[in-house]
Amino acid sequence: MAGFAQFTMPLGSRSQSPSTASRDIASVLRIESASFTHALVALAAKLASVDGVPNKAEYAAFHALFVAQGEGDAAQLRSLFVKRVTDTSPALQYARQIAAATVGDVALHRDLLQRLIQVAAADAALNAAELELLRAVADIFAISRETFRSLIAKTLVPVGASPYDILGLSPQVSDQELRDQYMARVQMLHPDRYHAAGASAETIAMLTDQLASVNAAYRAVQVLRAKKSSRSTGSSAWWSRRNAKGAKVSST
Repeated sequence: MAGFAQFTMPLGSRSQSPSTASRDIASVLRIESASFTHALVALAAKLASVDGVPNKAEYAAFHALFVAQGEGDAAQLRSLFVKRVTDTSPALQYARQIAAATVGDVALHRDLLQRLIQVAAADAALNAAELELLRAVADIFAISRETFRSLIAKTLVPVGASPYDILGLSPQVSDQELRDQYMARVQMLHPDRYHAAGASAETIAMLTDQLASVNAAYRAVQVLRAKKSSRSTGSSAWWSRRNAKGAKVSST
């Protein structure tokens, strides 16, 4: 946790009050309330830590999705985020506070949930603990299961995403790095490991969907690399034949 507390993000140039910090998030979500800000930051922190100590990617995603650049006191928000990571307050109490403050705002609830999903998915594919908490938050926000699963799918496999995007890798990685990342994802997502932990059938189904996407992405990358290797081998063979032919002509 000490490492997490040292995260650095863009900071405001002046010290500001809690109400000013709340307008920072309000500029993104159109809500001006210190209690709303507190509940939202706390919920994001609980989500980021539900499967262990949060990392830089998760806090960076929170900052990018909820904190307007150049406004508010980012240091204060970071401090609140870290505080809620380390305390024992229940996550869903904050979801209920948000729902109570925004009754009937279906569009906002959906937007919030989608942003929270992105925070949870910032470091890797979603695991069972994150899915269970997100599903409970969706229930509190009165978001249907069908809509919830759709938001999960769109976040994990966005329109236009490449197979490398789905695997969380750069096209420049080595074959060994590709396989290592693939195997790590498969191990994390395999439903068998969560049955004994009591994960719900719906969570198991979503994990299975993620695993299918990862498997498909890995196969697609393998095909792409095989084609690239084939083209490279073909070009090398053609060049060798050309040079051999040229050498033969020169010798006559």
